[in-house]
Amino acid sequence: MTKNKTPNDKEPGRMSPFRKHYPETTPRHPAGGRSGISERTVPLYPALFLLLCSLLLTACDKPAWPYPIKDSGFSAKYGGFHNTIFWLDERRVLFEGHEGDKPRSVEAQQAVQWGLFIWDVEANTIEKYTVPARWLCYHEGYIHYVTEDQDGNPYVKEGMFGKEKEYPISRYYPAFRERDNVKRNRYSCRLNERPKSMIGRAWVPLLEAHGYLDRGPQRGPKSEKMLFVPADGSQPLELPFDRTKGRLSDYYAFSNSYLFSGHFASAGRFSKGPWVEGGCDHVWDLTPDGKTTSQCLPYYEQLGTASKFPIKTALGTAMVSHDLDRDGPGKSGIYLFREGKYERLIAGMTRNHDLSPSGCRIAFYHKLTPQHGGINWPGNTTLVMIDLCSKEGNKQ
Repeated sequence: MTKNKTPNDKEPGRMSPFRKHYPETTPRHPAGGRSGISERTVPLYPALFLLLCSLLLTACDKPAWPYPIKDSGFSAKYGGFHNTIFWLDERRVLFEGHEGDKPRSVEAQQAVQWGLFIWDVEANTIEKYTVPARWLCYHEGYIHYVTEDQDGNPYVKEGMFGKEKEYPISRYYPAFRERDNVKRNRYSCRLNERPKSMIGRAWVPLLEAHGYLDRGPQRGPKSEKMLFVPADGSQPLELPFDRTKGRLSDYYAFSNSYLFSGHFASAGRFSKGPWVEGGCDHVWDLTPDGKTTSQCLPYYEQLGTASKFPIKTALGTAMVSHDLDRDGPGKSGIYLFREGKYERLIAGMTRNHDLSPSGCRIAFYHKLTPQHGGINWPGNTTLVMIDLCSKEGNKQ
């Protein structure tokens, strides 16, 4: 593993949205921040005047968020419904990103080499793990990703972290071919074979020690209740929702549970009805013993009308809004619902959220406003972390 001293050495002008008012005469910090005094010769009084102005702008323009936020300043990859961020432990984040300058053309964008990097959030340093790499999956020391040989031919590497073995690309593609009765487990990162009882039915593998979900017939009515099938072969348990209302959000190690939610939307193609004042949407927790608990998330006008996706944390349930304005963050961002109240943690477009093992730290990619360009354009988004359980931020 080789050290990557700075992602922005080649581009002194590139800034994170959180640092846009810092003077451009200061050199980059090893993880994308700024430190020290420039060696450039600048008249003393004008320099002091500019520094004072920049500090005043920062104080006025930067909101005081309730919990500490760290911006790596490093370009992170938006993976759509495929996660590209995974915590290795409580301080290190493995993610897909890229080095070098922000591409200024379509050709430069297409030439970007995405790879795997590790951000130490406490030391605020970035290490390169391997480049090129994509389609990352990681769980408790087991890793899977796709890389390329010198001729650009793709192949799979997977196994224990740092000791991966090479496999042909055919080992990867069955994850998307139901007819092969093989599916890539999004939680364990391993390949699972379809149970014989699930032939003709929609199934979702959970962690192998827990079992799987029976979501009903692949073709036909979708209104029947979803079933949890324990790994020990015991009787399947009926869940309190069907496949149209219970969307599996994620598995959380700190609570050893799976979070299900409805479609949190009141507008757009994902709409399942209005989120009205006085009403609420529900989330459900499923533990490996088959028990479910429900939580009501009440209507909150400030969350806006865009899709909202829940995240379970050690302090409460967070909700993500993508309600951007044309020229600003609008009502977008992450909101924490705790003790009957909502609190905005950060503004802007956020995706690919992952929780540290304690449930205290949320890592995600972040883009402040639409003016920062398309979400898929390399260099427009950075890897950011919110610490909910720090001494200065914890309100317990």
